[in-house]
Amino acid sequence: MKKTAKDFIPCAKCKGQYAKSVIRHHWRHCTKLRGENGRIIMVKGRAIMARIHEKAEADVIVRIFAYMREDDIVRTIRYDELIILFANKQYESYSVSQHFFPMIRARLRLLGRFLVAIKRINAEISDFASIYKPGHYDNCIVAVKEVAEYEPRTRKFLHPTVASTLGTLLKQVGEILRSKYIKSEDVQKQKQVEDFLKLHSEDYGTSINKAVTETRSQNIRRKKVQLPSTTDIKILQDYLKIERAKYTTILEKKFCYTAWQKLAEVTLVSLQIFNRRRPGEIERLQIEDFETHEGMDSFADKEVFDSMTPEAQRLARNYVSDLANFMGHHDKIHKEIYRQPIAQRDIVKISKLLELAQGSTSDQRTDQKSATESEEEELVDDHCHEPSIECSQTSQDEVADCKSIDTLSKKATTDRKRKVTKDVQDEDSNSSRSSKKTTAGSKRRKVVREVPDEDFNLVTCSKKKTTAGSKKKVTTCTAQSTDNEQSYGSTCSSTSRRSWTNKEQAAVLKPFRKYLTGKKLPSLSDIGDVIAQNE
Repeated sequence: MKKTAKDFIPCAKCKGQYAKSVIRHHWRHCTKLRGENGRIIMVKGRAIMARIHEKAEADVIVRIFAYMREDDIVRTIRYDELIILFANKQYESYSVSQHFFPMIRARLRLLGRFLVAIKRINAEISDFASIYKPGHYDNCIVAVKEVAEYEPRTRKFLHPTVASTLGTLLKQVGEILRSKYIKSEDVQKQKQVEDFLKLHSEDYGTSINKAVTETRSQNIRRKKVQLPSTTDIKILQDYLKIERAKYTTILEKKFCYTAWQKLAEVTLVSLQIFNRRRPGEIERLQIEDFETHEGMDSFADKEVFDSMTPEAQRLARNYVSDLANFMGHHDKIHKEIYRQPIAQRDIVKISKLLELAQGSTSDQRTDQKSATESEEEELVDDHCHEPSIECSQTSQDEVADCKSIDTLSKKATTDRKRKVTKDVQDEDSNSSRSSKKTTAGSKRRKVVREVPDEDFNLVTCSKKKTTAGSKKKVTTCTAQSTDNEQSYGSTCSSTSRRSWTNKEQAAVLKPFRKYLTGKKLPSLSDIGDVIAQNE
């Protein structure tokens, strides 16, 4: 029998040494258990064997190294002191949840691959601590390119994430080694590690990360994601509904572990389909988190809940969290990374803007309207999560106030568009008007005075003086809107213009000072109160 020590593993119960190929048969006779997972038997045996460096913590042995496949890479790092110290640090940082353990194992295995590669390049390197010398930095770059499979001809990495991750790990492990030398007061070795880290900080971005960024950008551009159709999702949803009903019926009659497990699986998939979340996030959802979710009902927010429509109340009772917050990341990350491109927006609407930029004149008004609608949709989407814009519908009056403020904003936007159109028309007709002579008594062109957005006032058209002794008049244009249409007309009336007194200015500035400084719009009820108090 040609077997070595690495071909044997101890039994977790009787501690006897048995070949890995027959340990599962011995386990059934030793424990009188059947159906035990073969991988768990090997994990328990490796935890008992504990073939690892003495500075490894007990939990690191049981939860990290016991689950790692026994091969040349793992055998290389088992007795490496610096890698073991790094494993202890990683376990302390991420031990709050066990789903981080595979990430720690992957990092340790990547460091092991790097150590094996650099040993082939430089025979002087015996362990991971011996890497941190300034003279070995160039060997590190070569080893990183070898592990990440760098192609010199195209200057691309086959595995760009491996290259960037190794750069981060080299820095983290180096900092642990520097702290170790500081504690032992070894100034010479501490200086070597610091010099190595300086080289890493200055050169790694140019030698490795630049090519990594280019490779990732190219991979993102060429990656094609085929999303399932709505019909396919509906078919899967109907199937899951039938399966849930079937296993629920079985469990109502008597408990069956297989039925309970299948019911849990189909329920998990149903949650994933509805919430559009990744499988890893759903499987880590705990019952305590679900029971403490934040929602809206008649008890928590009675005034807000009563002001909602019946349909909105139904949704508020059944569902909870903002989408971006529920996904666990910022809304910008949700838009730029997780949300898939929308063909209608990216192709149809953007192409119209490009055609306008090229000077296309076919149906320009329709194109300008579509482009404006696209921009308004983006603005609404971008500002819907801003905390500074608050429309808390606690009563019907405040709902009307929010609608009125939105109407004023739309009016100001329309007036600005009219002003831009008028300026363009004036520029086109400048050449024809320049040839005509004007007299002192002729009518002069109206001048539109641009009003800042913060003032949220109506646009006023002022007439210049025609003679020195004439009265100064102003034409005030007020926009009107209807409930069914978003079309605005103008009603112009000539009134005498006079300056406000100090008392009138104080009566307006005092109550509206917070709106002017905060760049918010006052409600119509607030404006009505000020008018009533200052007739």
